[in-house]
Amino acid sequence: MRLPESKVGPLEPRKRIGFTGLTGSGKGNRAKALIAREWDGGNGWPTIVIDPHDEHSRQGTPRPGEVVLGCLPTRLTWGAWHTVWRDIIDDPRLGLAIVANGEPEETAEELADLVNLLESTGGIFLVMDELHRYQEQAARTLNRLAFESRKWRVPVCFITQRMTDIPKGARTQLTDVDSGLQLDDDDVDALRRRCGKEFAERVALLRPGESVYWSDSHQVPPPRDERKRSK
Repeated sequence: MRLPESKVGPLEPRKRIGFTGLTGSGKGNRAKALIAREWDGGNGWPTIVIDPHDEHSRQGTPRPGEVVLGCLPTRLTWGAWHTVWRDIIDDPRLGLAIVANGEPEETAEELADLVNLLESTGGIFLVMDELHRYQEQAARTLNRLAFESRKWRVPVCFITQRMTDIPKGARTQLTDVDSGLQLDDDDVDALRRRCGKEFAERVALLRPGESVYWSDSHQVPPPRDERKRSK
């Protein structure tokens, strides 16, 4: 299986990207395509992926017929990360998947520490997969990323099944959304509030494997009455 071509535009420090969609929507492969393009064999953005399902590195856990492994060359647990981070954090070819498959509280705590580090280093693309596993415990960190990461030159990407897995504050800051099928009314409404009514209606009608893409670079302000209802 080949990865699709990413619909998301070139990565910039201001980018805050959401890949959403129910199981079978292909969101993971679309995110991996973006990562592969932007890491560019170590010639693009240094990249760190929070990887609970161990599928974003070349040494990940294969599940034939289900998962295409990612392109990143390095795979570490949190424990190993603590040992080597000083040696690799400034490597311009950094391509790291951290297998964050512990308890949600552990992932949230480790993510908060990582974000503090990235605030001082900058210049790294941070991707958080399977957000639903730890979003409740990490909500404060995720919102902080969404509002402040552009100042650090740290573009961020959230990958998760439901739009509402992304904390409400962070959703308001998304610059790009690539969404597969969403059926829950709350998720469709969250998409409407950020991406517009037409986009949300299209997402609710998608078939497995299909997706639609929105960017704030071509956002049209909603009608005045729509803006009043969304407050």
